[in-house]
Amino acid sequence: DQIRPQESLAALQCLDISEYVQRIALNLPDGQIHLHREHLWQELDKLVKAEDILICSYAQDGHPDHEAVGKTVQAFALAHDMSYLHVLIWAWHWAQPLDPRIHWQKARAYNLTQAQLIKKRQAIMQFKSQIEADESTGNAAILSPAIIERLLMPWEVYLCE
Repeated sequence: DQIRPQESLAALQCLDISEYVQRIALNLPDGQIHLHREHLWQELDKLVKAEDILICSYAQDGHPDHEAVGKTVQAFALAHDMSYLHVLIWAWHWAQPLDPRIHWQKARAYNLTQAQLIKKRQAIMQFKSQIEADESTGNAAILSPAIIERLLMPWEVYLCE
C-alpha cells in the first residue's frame, strides 16, 4: 500500500525537510513488525552512523508496530552507545496529561514557533488516510479532532533516555 508513504513524503515537504530525508522502504507488514525486529536491526546497522541521534516511537506506545520499532531502536542505540529519543504517537489516544503509565520524568518539551506550528498543522493534514473517515468501509477517522488538537499543541514532547 503506497498511501501512507506518499502521505509521509507530502508531510516532509510541508516541513521543508524532504531534501534531507533518505526514503527507506523496508516494506514490513502492517501489524507484524514484532516478527521482523531482526530485519529492522540489520537495516539500522547498515544505515545509522555513530554520530546520529535516533528518534523512535515510544516503546510502550500502545500500538504493536510502534512498540516493536521503539524497543528495537532503543536496544540498538544502547548496544551501540548512541543517543535516542522516544516520541509519543499512539499514546496520545489513551494517555491523559501526567498519565502515570508514561515516564514523564524523562520528558522534555520543546516549544514551537508560530511558523513551526503552522508547518506542523500542514504536515498532519497530509495524512488523509488517518484524519478522514473511510467511506469504503464506514470506519471512522483514526485521528479524532481531539487527538489532532492534542498533536497541535505548541510544543514537541520527547522522552529522553
